[in-house]
Amino acid sequence: MPLLGLTGGVATGKSLFLQNLCLFLSEARVYDADAAVHRLLKTTCKTAVLDCFGLGIADEFGEIDRARLRAKVLYETRARRDLESILHPEVEREWRALAAGLRQAEQASHPQEACCKWLILAIPLLYEVAADKEIDVSVVVACRPDTQIRRIVEKRKLDISTAKAFLAAQWPIAEKIARCDYLIWNDGPATLLMPQAKLLSERLKTYARR
Repeated sequence: MPLLGLTGGVATGKSLFLQNLCLFLSEARVYDADAAVHRLLKTTCKTAVLDCFGLGIADEFGEIDRARLRAKVLYETRARRDLESILHPEVEREWRALAAGLRQAEQASHPQEACCKWLILAIPLLYEVAADKEIDVSVVVACRPDTQIRRIVEKRKLDISTAKAFLAAQWPIAEKIARCDYLIWNDGPATLLMPQAKLLSERLKTYARR
C-alpha cells in the first residue's frame, strides 16, 4: 500500500483538493493532520499544552482556545517549537500506527483487492518534519503568496499582518514546490481543482498497480 503525502501552504486549498481527489480514489484512506491536532488539543495533548503555555489559553470551560494559543505561538519561534514538540510526536505516532495496520490488513488480503488503495497523509508540515522521507509520492497544493494572504484575510477574517505572519511561520511555498513529485496549482477558481484531481488519480492508480 503506497503512501501519498499531501501538503502545501496555509490557504492554498489543500482540504478542498483532498475532497476532490477522494472522489476519484474512493478506496483511499486519509490521515488529516489538521483534524488530528484539533482532537489532540482536546484529549491526549491538552494537559501538556496547558502546562506549557498556562491557563490563560483556556476558555471558560477549561478547553484550549485556539485563537489564544495562536497568539502565543505565531510570532514567537521558540513558543511555536515548544508546541510542535508536544503535537508532532503524537501526530507521527498516529499516522505510523494507521499505516502499519493497513499494511498488515493488506498482507492478509488478495493482492488484486488492494492494488489501488492509498493512504493519503494530509500533513501541512510534511517537509518541515521530514515525513516526506517515509512516503512514496508527494503532492503540493500551491498558489501565489499574495493569493494566500487575500484568502486568509477574506475567509478567516484576520488582518494582513497576521496573514503575513502565517506565511512567515512556514517554509516558502517555492521550496515545497521544488521538492514535490506533483504540483497542484490553485490560484484560480476552485473548479480548476477537479480536473487536476482526476488527472492525478489516474497517475496514482497506474503507480499503485506496479
